[in-house]
Amino acid sequence: MMAAGYPQIITRLKNDLRANGYLAVVDFYTSPFSWFRKWMGMNHVDFTGDLYPFLEKNFKSIQTNFQNAYLGLWNYFQFIGTPN
Repeated sequence: MMAAGYPQIITRLKNDLRANGYLAVVDFYTSPFSWFRKWMGMNHVDFTGDLYPFLEKNFKSIQTNFQNAYLGLWNYFQFIGTPN
């Protein structure tokens, strides 16, 4: 899980990654239920879905998967990419 500072973290990782290197991320994505997003936010879990578009903008996707969890209560993504 990454906090609000993820743009700086990902940018640093991108700068430190070898040209032929890979970045792999698994993280929460979102939930269709506002009450659950609010509850998880109170527990410092980001369900805004902002991290994935940032990764897609800064890396070439080699593999991306979205999966539902707990009967669709929330979902997460898996991303593997190389620097643009």
